[in-house]
Amino acid sequence: TADTTRIKRILQDWLEDEYPFLLQIPAQALMQSLPGYQPAKKAYILIGEANAAKSTYLDLLRDFFGVRCCSKLNLQNIGLRFAASELVGKFVNLGDDLPDVKVGAFTILKEITGGRTHQVEEKHKKQYTADITAVHVYAANKPPGLEVNVENDNAWWDRWIFLRFQNTFPKKPNWYKLNITPNMEGFLLLVLEELAMILKHDGELQHDQPIDDVMDMWKHASSPLQIFLEEETDRGRDNHIPKEELFAALTKWVADIPDRLEREETEKRMPKTLTALSKSLIQLGIETTTSGSRKNKIQVYRGIGWKATSRYKPRETVNAKL
Repeated sequence: TADTTRIKRILQDWLEDEYPFLLQIPAQALMQSLPGYQPAKKAYILIGEANAAKSTYLDLLRDFFGVRCCSKLNLQNIGLRFAASELVGKFVNLGDDLPDVKVGAFTILKEITGGRTHQVEEKHKKQYTADITAVHVYAANKPPGLEVNVENDNAWWDRWIFLRFQNTFPKKPNWYKLNITPNMEGFLLLVLEELAMILKHDGELQHDQPIDDVMDMWKHASSPLQIFLEEETDRGRDNHIPKEELFAALTKWVADIPDRLEREETEKRMPKTLTALSKSLIQLGIETTTSGSRKNKIQVYRGIGWKATSRYKPRETVNAKL
């Protein structure tokens, strides 16, 4: 008889049409904990700006299951020697503020989420066998960059559900207490309904994303270079931008980011030299060539030009010069 109206509306505010994933996560955790069921081989990454409700959702899961039934092992530490012991007996593993790390060494996540029983080691104790069924949920402003061996691994991409929290909300000190706490029973009812559907289909999750979609969303969100190009430039075979002009604009774009931490994180992801920038652009189908007269040739990137609305577009563009 619990009222689900308010909590359902909140979840829809957070994730709009994809809000059922926010119910699937705890339902998946309950399913995986039941004897006879195997892990669904899905982890979740929540991406969004500050105040987009990512951490609030993690708080909701933490309160729903109880602190003792949740771990908080971040992705960059999951490959450490004794990390698996922190996951034993937990429903969910909640990682917030995911640092900007390379995850090539952390393909151990595939193993942990791929089966139920694992070898576990603790300090000063003998190795033992235990069930690990926790669902992994990580939140960050941007996903971590990927090493090549991970980027080309379909099994890695198939492990993930990518959820983008696109809306932001004003900070209100008592909002959680007034809106979430009184509606936990409604949340429980919605989760149990989702769990019933999963069990009806023999443990198969009812909501998924195509691998290609996950890959595209992850790469786009983790690449500030692509964000810059989409915001400030247009594609076109006849378009050109001088190499040094683009590099200077890119540097200025990063410097204009008002939040210091976000600016520092973005700097880490950006090409540091013209050579590095050229290599990155080649992967995006943007070539380096020369243009101009014989006496006045310049090196340009062919395939992109400044948008008319770009504030980084010089008054006299290379197309005008040519």
